[in-house]
Amino acid sequence: MNPLWKQQLAGLAEKGKHYLDRWWLQNKDKYQRLLAKPGVVPGVLSVLCLSAALQLTDQWQVVVDDEVVGVTEDRQAIVGYLQELDDCNRKEYESAEMINDLKLARSFGIPAVKTEDMQLVLQDKLEWGIPGAVIAIDNRDVLAFKDLSSAQAVVANIKQKTTERLANLYKTFNVTALNIRENLQVIEKPVAIASLVDEATAETFLLSGQRKEVRHIVSRGETFTRIAASRGIRPSELAEANPGVKATQLQIGQELAVTVPDPLIHVEATAEVTETKTVPFETEYVKDSSLYKGEKKTVTKGQNGIDEVTSVLTLVNGQTVGSEVKTTTRVKEPVTAVVKQGTKVAVVTGSGRFVWPTQGSITSPYGMRWGKMHYGLDIGASRGTAIVAADSGVVVYSGRRGNYGYMVEINHGNGYVTRYGHCSQLLVSKGAKVSRGQLIAKVGSTGYSFGNHLHFEVLYQGVNKNPINFLR
Repeated sequence: MNPLWKQQLAGLAEKGKHYLDRWWLQNKDKYQRLLAKPGVVPGVLSVLCLSAALQLTDQWQVVVDDEVVGVTEDRQAIVGYLQELDDCNRKEYESAEMINDLKLARSFGIPAVKTEDMQLVLQDKLEWGIPGAVIAIDNRDVLAFKDLSSAQAVVANIKQKTTERLANLYKTFNVTALNIRENLQVIEKPVAIASLVDEATAETFLLSGQRKEVRHIVSRGETFTRIAASRGIRPSELAEANPGVKATQLQIGQELAVTVPDPLIHVEATAEVTETKTVPFETEYVKDSSLYKGEKKTVTKGQNGIDEVTSVLTLVNGQTVGSEVKTTTRVKEPVTAVVKQGTKVAVVTGSGRFVWPTQGSITSPYGMRWGKMHYGLDIGASRGTAIVAADSGVVVYSGRRGNYGYMVEINHGNGYVTRYGHCSQLLVSKGAKVSRGQLIAKVGSTGYSFGNHLHFEVLYQGVNKNPINFLR
């Protein structure tokens, strides 16, 4: 079967050739009477001559949807070009048909344009369509697809994204409701090929839409990062929308411009999710007169408990907008930690002023190191170099302890405690009274150590301090 555009053009040339003949048959009686009147013959002959001349013209008006878009002298070139466009569209979509109303009619007195220009006009004006499908929102067509299954897949994929997000966040969940707020319909109907979109583009468009600008009033405790996160945008986007605003100088009540997505649809889901939450253990401190003041000893190691919590979540386009706890079940009770705190006052009390515990250079200061806190001051020295007590006090520990290797710990009786780690040799025992500057050990590389050095710590009331601030 011929395409619609060929049916529209069929017979137009023949009809044009017989136009004047039909007109003469319909009007010859009237004009024969006029020919008999004096003075009329020249006028009628002029009309007939003009009509004959017009019948012989080889110009054609190109009419698209009742609009004359141009005049051509090469009818066959235009028909051939239409065939090329038709073949091109049918090659990609076998069912493609031109959806415009196209006519070629004899043209009288209108200048013709170049064939190439006429082809460009037709390329811009004409559309081919296929029996596809659309997604309509609130009775307005917004997206066109090549077939019904593609449109349905987009809606299904958008809903599936909500389920996938829940699966990424929770091991156990149950979706109880999943709906699109808007009146969304998938309708099978002819669509223009030029308006077709792929599934990925359609999903992005429906969930992002266009962007709109809203105003945000800064409240107490808000930061640039927190505001951006609450609006679902990046801090850089917030900064771009507010040139001249310094992120570190936000004021309560300050107004910010926020450019946010304006989705065409809102997928609302309700789901029950179950997750485990840690219940922190408590610590009980017990005074012990057998331990020196500032010394601690763990009797019972604390263990966190576990609660199983089921909550009802409300999500819109994958973002949680509401949460309500439904049930809480204790799976494991926490174990309270028991720690002994020394109350014994050392017989020897330090001065609070510390001398350098060994001679050498600092190889690693107090502070962050390799991604974690280094609580001591490392002093590099040769193996066997003397280590002295930084201040007077009582030795509360002398022996091997984990990563410290061989270590001496001295309680100075005034809230201060010092530690000396990685020793190669220990020269004092627990309970010994030592004086400021007294030899207590020798430098080594025991425990977790890379090379010979002294790891020196200062604690006050059980809290580590930077040793460099106490050395004289």
